[in-house]
Amino acid sequence: MNKLDYQDFYNENYYLGMVPGIPYDRTANAGHWLRFFNAVADKLVNYVSPSSVLDVGCAKGFLVEAFYNRGIFVHGFDYSEYAISCVRVDLKPSVFVASAADSNAFNRTQHQYDLITCIEVVEHMPRYEALDAIKNMCQYAKVIFFSSTADDFAEPTHLTVLPRINWLKIFLDNGFIPDYNFNIYDLVPHGILLRRIEDEVSEINKLIEFIEWQFDSLRIEINNRNNIQSKLIDLESKVSSLQVELETSQSQLQATQVELETSQSQLQATQVELETSQSQLQATQVELETFQPQLQATQVELETSQSQLQATQVELETSQSQLQATQVELITSQSQLQATQVELITSQSQLQATQAELESCQNFVSWMETSKFWKLRKIYLNLKQKITYGINPPFLKLANKSITIIRKEGYQIFNKRALNFLKYQMMGFRTRFSFADTLVAEVLQNLADSSEYDQWIKDYELTDEELKQQKIKASFLNYQPVLSVILPVYKLPLVILKETINSVLQQTYTNWELCIAFADIGNFQTIEYIKKLSLQDKRFKLAIIPENRGISGNSNVSLEMATGEFIALLDHDDLLSPWAFYEVVNELNKQPDLDFIYSDKDCISANSMVRSRLLLKPEWSPEILYSANYLTHLCIARRELVNRIGGFRPETDGAQDWDLFLRITEQTSRIARINSVLYHWRIIQGSTSLGIDSKPYALEAQLKSLKDHLSRTQLPAIISPHPECGFRLEWKTPPAKVSIVIDGEVSWDYLSACISAISAFADPNLHKAKIVLSESNYYSQAREREILIEQINLPIDWLLVKEGNCKLTTLAEAARQDTADVVLFVSGQVVKFEKGWIEELSGWVLNHPDIGFASALILTNQNIVVEAGLIVDKYGNGSPLFYGSNLYSWETFGGALWYRNCTASSPWAVAFSYKHYLALGGLSIDSSSVQHSMIKLCQASRATNKRGLVNPHARAFLLGLPDNDVPKFDDSLADDPYFHPAFASVVPLKLRSKNGEVS
Repeated sequence: MNKLDYQDFYNENYYLGMVPGIPYDRTANAGHWLRFFNAVADKLVNYVSPSSVLDVGCAKGFLVEAFYNRGIFVHGFDYSEYAISCVRVDLKPSVFVASAADSNAFNRTQHQYDLITCIEVVEHMPRYEALDAIKNMCQYAKVIFFSSTADDFAEPTHLTVLPRINWLKIFLDNGFIPDYNFNIYDLVPHGILLRRIEDEVSEINKLIEFIEWQFDSLRIEINNRNNIQSKLIDLESKVSSLQVELETSQSQLQATQVELETSQSQLQATQVELETSQSQLQATQVELETFQPQLQATQVELETSQSQLQATQVELETSQSQLQATQVELITSQSQLQATQVELITSQSQLQATQAELESCQNFVSWMETSKFWKLRKIYLNLKQKITYGINPPFLKLANKSITIIRKEGYQIFNKRALNFLKYQMMGFRTRFSFADTLVAEVLQNLADSSEYDQWIKDYELTDEELKQQKIKASFLNYQPVLSVILPVYKLPLVILKETINSVLQQTYTNWELCIAFADIGNFQTIEYIKKLSLQDKRFKLAIIPENRGISGNSNVSLEMATGEFIALLDHDDLLSPWAFYEVVNELNKQPDLDFIYSDKDCISANSMVRSRLLLKPEWSPEILYSANYLTHLCIARRELVNRIGGFRPETDGAQDWDLFLRITEQTSRIARINSVLYHWRIIQGSTSLGIDSKPYALEAQLKSLKDHLSRTQLPAIISPHPECGFRLEWKTPPAKVSIVIDGEVSWDYLSACISAISAFADPNLHKAKIVLSESNYYSQAREREILIEQINLPIDWLLVKEGNCKLTTLAEAARQDTADVVLFVSGQVVKFEKGWIEELSGWVLNHPDIGFASALILTNQNIVVEAGLIVDKYGNGSPLFYGSNLYSWETFGGALWYRNCTASSPWAVAFSYKHYLALGGLSIDSSSVQHSMIKLCQASRATNKRGLVNPHARAFLLGLPDNDVPKFDDSLADDPYFHPAFASVVPLKLRSKNGEVS
C-alpha cells in the first residue's frame, strides 16, 4: 500500500464510520474519547512524570491535547493528513504528518524524549515498517508506552497482528524491557510500559523480585483456598447434623399424627355428650320461665346497685386522674435524673479519656527525650536544607532549556499549566501524620505562582478577635431565623466528618440546627460519635437510614427533619467559614423577603492546610448555568419554597444541587449574592471538585436537569453537551432576517476580509449587509469592490460618509432602515467568524424574552481573548473582561468559555432584535465614539430589565490583540453587577489589597 493509498484510506469516513464502536471524534458520546485519553494521560503522568512526550500515531491529537493541558511539552505525528487537520487549532504547531518508520520524524523537534506513546499503531503497518518504527522509538525514548491488538485479524487495515510476547521480544532486542509495576489494563488491555535497560543485573533482580511477589500472592491465594476448604468441611458436618435432626423431627411428626387420630375419636364422643346437654338445656329453659317473676324483682335490685356503682366509679376516676398527674410528675423527675446521670457518665468518660491522653503524651515525651528522635530530626532538617538548595539549579537549567523549546506557545502559559497541574495533584494528598501534611502544605505554598490570594486572605478575612466581636453582634440582630443545615453523610472517614461538623459549631451566628441523614449503617464508630453529639446539643438532629438512598434521597431525609425558615446545603466533606451564617442572616436583616442567597467559595486541600482555586461570582447570572453550576456553595434557600417544588430529585443524582437551583430560581427573582468566601470545597478522591471524570454519571444528570429546565420554561431550544463550554443551547425556530451593519472605517484589506468572512456563512435570502465607509475609501477601491462582489453571495448596501460628516449618524440610520428581525453590528476589523455565528446571536435576542443584546466572544487567531463582555464604570467607560488571557485558561472569575451575562459589549459583533432596538431609540449620535454609543445602548437595554449575553459558541476573530486604551481602573467598576468588588483591576484581573491597590 503506497502513500497515496494510505491518505485515501484513512480519511473522514474511516474515522467516523469504519472504526468499530464509537466514532473517533471529539464530540462523540459526550466527549468519550477526550475523557478516555485524559484518564490515560493521568496514569502515565502520575507514574512516569515526563517533561517531554512524543505521541506516535497521534490521529486527531486527543492524547497530545491531554498532555498539553497538564503543562507537559508534547509533540505528535500521524500518517493521515486528514487526522492531523482535525487537531485542536492551538496545538497544530505541535503536530505534523510523518511515518513512524522514518527516523527523521523522531529527531524533528527533539533528540530524546522522556516518554514516547504508541497506542494501536504498528498493527496498521507492514511488518518491516513496524520493526523500523519500534527501532526508532527505542532510539529516541527513555520510556515507551506501547499497545497493539493481539487478536483482531478481521480488521482490513491490520497488516501485522502479533501476540504480545512477540512484541516484547522485539523490544528486548532493542534494549527495552517491560515495567510490571505499571498497571493500565482497565483502560488499555494491551498496554505495556517499557524502560531502557541501564543495568542488566539490576533489571534481572527486579524481575526476580516481581516473580517472588507473584509467588507470595499465589501462596496467599492457596492459603485462602485451604481456609475455604476447611470451612466447607465444617459446613458439610453441620449439614449432616441437620439431616439427623430432620429425621428425628419426622418421627415426632408421625407420633403427633397418631395423637391427632385419637383426638378425633374423643371429639366424636364429645359431640354425643353435647347433644345430650342440649336436651337438658331445653328442660332448664322451661324451669327458667317459671322463675321469671322472681328474676324481675332481682333486676330492680340490680339497677339500684348499678346507680350506686356509677357514683363509686366517678369517685374512682377522680382518684385515677390525680394518680396519673402524680405519675407524670414522677416520670419527668426520672427523665431529668437519667439525663443528669448521662451527662455525669459522659463527663467522667471524657475526664478518663483526657487523663489517658495526658499520660500517653507524657510517656511519649519521656521516650523522645531518651531516644534518637532529636538526631533524626537534625538529619531531616539538614536533608530538607539540601533539597531546598539542591533542587533549584537543575530546575532552573530545565526552565532555561524549556524557554527555547516552548517559545512558540509562550512560557508563561506553559509555566502556569505545569504549576497548576502539580498543585491540582497534591491538593488531594492527606496522611495520618501531621508532619507529612505540613510538608505537603509547604510545598504547595512554594509552588504558588503568586501570593495574591494568601495576601487577600490576610487583608480581608476576620481575625479571632473580630470573630468574638461578631458573635456578640449576632445576638443583637433584629431578625434571627433558624438556619437548617442539610447534611447527608455516607462513606466518609470520621476525621473529615469531625472537621465538617466543627466548622458548623464554630459559627458566630448560633441559631441553627444540623440535620444529619446518616446512611453508612455499618460505620458504628461514626454513629456513636454523632449520637453523642445529638445528646449533648439539641441543635443536632439525627436520622440513621437503614440503606443508602443516594445523595438526593439522603438529602430529602435531612430536609424532612428541618424546621428552620431557611435551609443551608453542606456536603459532608467540606468546611464553612466561621462567619458564614452571620453574613447570611445579616443580609436577611437588610432584605428579609429574599428566597435564595449564594456566596463566593474556594477549595481546600485534603489535609485542610492549603486554600486555593478561589471562585468569585457575579450577581445573579442565570445564563451561566447553561455552562456550569457557578452557584455551587454556599447556597441558602427558603425552606417553604424548596418543599413546594418537591425537594431534591433522585433522577438528577450527581447534579442534584444544580437541578434544585434551576427549579428554585424559576419560581423567584428575590436572589442575592454575598461578596465573601463562605465555603471551602474539599479536594479529595471521588469529589466533583476533582472534575467531572470523578463522577461520570454527573454529566447525564446535568443534561437531564437542563433539558427539564427548558421544558418547564417553554424555551424553544434543545441543549447538548459541549467539550469546551459545558453545554450548548440551539434554538429550534425559523431562521431570522438579519440586517448586518458594518463599521467600514478600516483599511480596504481588513474590510474586504470582513465582508468575505460574513459572506461565507450568510444566507442571501435572509441576510443583508449595510457597509458604512468614507467616500474616499469607497471610490478609491472601485475595481477591488467589483472583484469582491463577484466573489461573494451577499446583498450589500454601501452607505457613504462625506468628509466632515459624522459616521455615527450614518450607522444609527443604517440600523433603522429596512424592516428586519435582527440588527447585527459588526466591526470591519473582524476577519473571521465561527460557523453558525449569525444564528447563535439572532436566536438569543429573538427567542429569549429576557435577553436584550447578545455579543460574540472576540478572539485573536491565536485564541487569545480580546473581550468577553465589558465591565462598565460610572463614567460609561468599558473594560474588556479576560483581555489578553488564553481561551482555555480559568481564573478566579471563571473563564471566557462560559455563557456569561454582561452590562455591555463593544461593537465588534453584537445583536439586538429590531423591535427592541427601535424601542431603545437606537444608537446615540451625541456620543464621543461608536464604542461609547454602543455602551449607552446596552445600558439602556438593561434599564428595561433585560440582560446582556456573551455567547461562547459565536466567535469572531481579529488578526491580533488590539491595544487596551481604556482609562485607569475606577472604583465604580466594582458596582457593575457582573463584576466583583474584590478585584482591583479588570486588565489584568487582579485582587484588591488592603490599601486599595492590586495585590
